[in-house]
Amino acid sequence: SQQSNLAMIPWLYLLVPVISGQHCLPDAIPEADRMNITLDGYSMPLGIWQLSWDTSLIMGKIFGILVSEMLGYHIQYGTGSTSFSVVWTLGGCPSTTPSDIQAECGPPRRWHFSFESWAQGRTYLPPTLAAMGQYAPVNLGSGGYTGFQGLFVMSPPSVASQSSTGLPLTYFSHYNASWFRPQRFAIVVGEVNLSRLSRCSESVNSAYPLLGQEYYDATGDKDGVELQDGRNILKCWEDKWWAAPPCRGNVSDCVAVVTGGPGWGMFE
Repeated sequence: SQQSNLAMIPWLYLLVPVISGQHCLPDAIPEADRMNITLDGYSMPLGIWQLSWDTSLIMGKIFGILVSEMLGYHIQYGTGSTSFSVVWTLGGCPSTTPSDIQAECGPPRRWHFSFESWAQGRTYLPPTLAAMGQYAPVNLGSGGYTGFQGLFVMSPPSVASQSSTGLPLTYFSHYNASWFRPQRFAIVVGEVNLSRLSRCSESVNSAYPLLGQEYYDATGDKDGVELQDGRNILKCWEDKWWAAPPCRGNVSDCVAVVTGGPGWGMFE
């Protein structure tokens, strides 16, 4: 989940599409009088790489209006589905999985600003930025409001567990399969219709191609990953579920944890 400052709400009206030739601000620079930027020896519109959730879209639109109507630059918008796309896109990479960063990334860099990336602190960033050298995007700091994300357990199973065992399903230690059976109070994998789930190959392993390596580096769990195209990716049961070590003997009897998008929250 994501949380942002409610002070952003009055800006929602700015998302109403502006008809070509019209403008949002009363003293806007006319479109015909706006100019391109020059970067890496190329003339181009200023590129704003948005991410596909509301707060990022809002920030991108506000920035675009100010840059175009007040500063007088042509702009263009692009959209990515995850924060993982930001560093690669702004660094001029053709994809999020370049085989050789120094050879494939760099000029011309056609996307220049992005707002509300949730990838800060990921272990792949320092070596990636170092490999990009002078073409690496720069973190300009906070957008001014705080966001939170994490997993949430609905009340009925947690209350049922606490009533029966004295242990709510709020804390990770209460899921220790060596001591407890939390699956008695929750939906298990075997009860979920697999046809309604995305495949790992089309979601988490595609959207976050470095996640498997980060997991392996942190845990050393070689049975939780598999090698593909020279890198570790998450090893999924039926290409639908990633199973924690205690669950691998009987995946169908494990507590089902479902997330949205291409695998939101998997890093956590």
